[in-house]
Amino acid sequence: MWKSRILSVVFTLGAFVAPASAETAIRPVPVDECKAIAAVLSKASGFPLDGSEQDAPPYPEGLRGKACWMAGGATGLTVKFDKAEDKINAAVKGLKDWVHDGALDADAPFATTKVFVNGNKRLVYTFAKEVPKGGCPDDRPIVDCKVPAKRWVWSFSASVYTQ
Repeated sequence: MWKSRILSVVFTLGAFVAPASAETAIRPVPVDECKAIAAVLSKASGFPLDGSEQDAPPYPEGLRGKACWMAGGATGLTVKFDKAEDKINAAVKGLKDWVHDGALDADAPFATTKVFVNGNKRLVYTFAKEVPKGGCPDDRPIVDCKVPAKRWVWSFSASVYTQ
């Protein structure tokens, strides 16, 4: 469920952002770097993450090749979304030489995609939370849902690659 939510947020918000070049070749960062970044992001997000090599991420569009991929999810969290996002951003900025590049960021209620750059390396993460299935009527705005915070479904995924 959370993977489809992430992809729908990325594809929906990606329509408002200038796409990457038609085809950009990418390759994953070295395995040791992938695992180290996964450890930092796992600690910051609170989700168990373990980096592995996967196909190019769906966002930004136009990437071809492989990337370091990590993903996790949880329920039962009571932290505020913006506080959790701030903690993840601080963790990425704490990695040596990584800086935020807001040009490709995408945001929605309770979902965000952020891009960080380190030379020719990119780190793209998506962080989201959603009401559990059946927890809120479809005709009701998500901010009006009165589902307890502990029942929300949280998800985090990140890709790290060199282009």
